[in-house]
Amino acid sequence: MQQNPEIIDTNMIHPPHDPLELTQVKPAYPTILDIPTPQWDRYFQAVLGETEGYAYAVARSGQVVSQGASGFVRSQYEPENPNVQWTDDKRINLASVSKPITAVAVLKFLEQHSNYSLDTTFYSLISNKIPQVGEGVDTVTIKNLLTQKSGLVPDGSLGGDLWPFLTEYLSNGLVGTPGETYAYSNTNFTILQAVIENITNQTYVDYVTQNILTPMNINASVFNATPDDENSATLSYNNLSDTRPGKYWSGLNFVAQGGWISSATELLKFLSGVRNNTVLPKATTDVMFTESLGWAHKDGLFGRYFFKDGELAWDNPPPLKQLNTCIVHFSNGYDAVLLINSKRGDVMQVPINAFEAQSPMLRYHVTSRCIDPNGNALYLSVQVFTKKPTRYSVVVATQNAPDTFQNWIPMKWLDQGSDKGFILMNPETNMVIVAPQNDAAVQVIPFADLVAGQRAFWKFVGSGYGAVQLQAHTKMNLNVSGSGPYYESGTAVLAYSWGRGPSNEMWTFSLQN
Repeated sequence: MQQNPEIIDTNMIHPPHDPLELTQVKPAYPTILDIPTPQWDRYFQAVLGETEGYAYAVARSGQVVSQGASGFVRSQYEPENPNVQWTDDKRINLASVSKPITAVAVLKFLEQHSNYSLDTTFYSLISNKIPQVGEGVDTVTIKNLLTQKSGLVPDGSLGGDLWPFLTEYLSNGLVGTPGETYAYSNTNFTILQAVIENITNQTYVDYVTQNILTPMNINASVFNATPDDENSATLSYNNLSDTRPGKYWSGLNFVAQGGWISSATELLKFLSGVRNNTVLPKATTDVMFTESLGWAHKDGLFGRYFFKDGELAWDNPPPLKQLNTCIVHFSNGYDAVLLINSKRGDVMQVPINAFEAQSPMLRYHVTSRCIDPNGNALYLSVQVFTKKPTRYSVVVATQNAPDTFQNWIPMKWLDQGSDKGFILMNPETNMVIVAPQNDAAVQVIPFADLVAGQRAFWKFVGSGYGAVQLQAHTKMNLNVSGSGPYYESGTAVLAYSWGRGPSNEMWTFSLQN
């Protein structure tokens, strides 16, 4: 549907009618009962064929459902120990995937030290080691560090002598506003490592192993910060065609920001431990995700996904030798790990695409029984108003076959096994129809913002043409505004009282793919 800058007149309210009870029959279209099992291995093989190699592992509700590996951790061109294949137990540096591990550790630390909180300034916890800092540094909180909004000088250092390094680094004053200015910086997490070590009198690695890894049943002989020997370690390449010896990554002693090393299988246990609230209360885990404490998020087809990706790159000499890693905490219980020992851009998008691509998203046209003055059918559509800020409305408009704003996915919503009806989602915008009020225009909201209590759950009543009825308010139905004529440019759609089945409240579903 073409974008229309004109404002829709929603005041042409259909006159009320006496309600007529309808008998519900089986819907005339299939529905999605749940997110189907993605074909992880098939997808990864299809899109990662140009990498030197990779390993992955996927769990659902803490149980491994798929794992595998392909390619080589050491290529055929290595002078020492060549042609070593990827397997589930091969280790690789996790790079910035270390940061969510640190986030969990920091939240555990705060739980154990109730006199501190996310709003505690980090400097108050290390001032005994660093007597003087730059202007404003003493106002930066632990939360500011975790969210990459510290206002400190951005810095990518991977290692060094911890306290001398921080003494020099923190002598610089702020360059941004704590809590407001976002600037990605490894050293924000190096500072958190120093906080843990100074207060607990343990090394950061020992603290995390004891309080996070061991309770999650993670094998610390595999998941640690000690690199394998150079003659056996996983090496990094540019791609499958790289004929040079690979890059060896020695240990990074600023472990909190990028120094953990693990296999895909053991790293998956961390994700399962987070999901199962093994070391943190659920309320704390929720805060970690919603406040982006060490994690990022992305809104996808099945809701909001929380992830962290990482990379290490070496370009001396070019082209880059690189590794890429990511973890993703999906909706519906899925968690995924992907580790690649060569260059791969936007690595976190790979498991997200695997999660979504194999799902049988059946797209439908939802057609009104109304017609326009020329006798053309009218289709349920999303209308976009391009004037800033961008706004959306729900209308009927004449068919435009390539128009993705006229496609709808009816997805059955399950809440702890209970069928709540189906939602109508437009895959072009990832938005779903909601009915905020009776006898008023329906709206669309992002799928990720949908919660169980909203009036977004529908049922189909009838066969062929029938009513699309609110599950929680059976007298409210999708209704084309007014009594006609209905124009091809877009007439508003309402949630309105049932009126004994005139054309403007009858709909049918037709499969498009």
